[in-house]
Amino acid sequence: MAILPGCEWPASREYSPDGTWIVILCDNYLTGIYNLDDPTITWELPYGETYGASYENGWIYGILDPIHWSPDGLYLYLTPRPWGMDGGCPPLNLGGYALLRFSLHTGQISITIPPVDDRQFYGFVFSQDGRFLAYWRVGDVPSNLNIRNLITGEEIYVPLDNQYSDIGFIIWSPDFSRIVFSCRTWYECGVEGELFAVVMVNLNDFYLTVLLEDLDDNYHPVEWVGDQIILRHGYPRQYEIFDLSTFELRPYPSPMPTPGQ
Repeated sequence: MAILPGCEWPASREYSPDGTWIVILCDNYLTGIYNLDDPTITWELPYGETYGASYENGWIYGILDPIHWSPDGLYLYLTPRPWGMDGGCPPLNLGGYALLRFSLHTGQISITIPPVDDRQFYGFVFSQDGRFLAYWRVGDVPSNLNIRNLITGEEIYVPLDNQYSDIGFIIWSPDFSRIVFSCRTWYECGVEGELFAVVMVNLNDFYLTVLLEDLDDNYHPVEWVGDQIILRHGYPRQYEIFDLSTFELRPYPSPMPTPGQ
């Protein structure tokens, strides 16, 4: 509380991968950031002043949620999430109204992905090395999937089949030439007959390969290991392996992945 006097109550916290930085999300719509080695390096980011004043007609009720630390330790990416709005269907992982890049050394904020006029939510997934960003507008039919190279600024649009109304849980192949994601094959959330699929896209020629389809449960890709995709589904969590060389799905061998994977 001495380091972040504007924080009325710390609701949650997140550490950078190298343990140098911490982000505190406060109950009074403030995001606090400071350096653990030198706590005099600190910033307070009220939702209203940082984002709402410029993009939401002064709306102050929300939080700037941290979603990615750049591997070079220079930036933290945040997404604005207004209070009281969940952004869509629970089965898919979602982002927020925009994507902001915060400089951990200067405190400067820039807009990486701007908001859209109708206050539509985006989904965001970064590649493991932080070079690539996949993003899409939640609820678009078909989903508008884009891949941006954060180093060069180059961006490609990935055309998807019209049957896919939403996507999520994107993972990259080890060489970043392909992605796999889960998707919904019905246009509305939670309707009777809603089905899911797991799809792979080759980013060189945009060829779509349906790995699994007509699923009554949402299978989430969680890790790409060689020619195998580890998938998670169900409550409690169950894990299975999809073999890309044989197109076979089999149970994950014991021991199961650790919680959080």
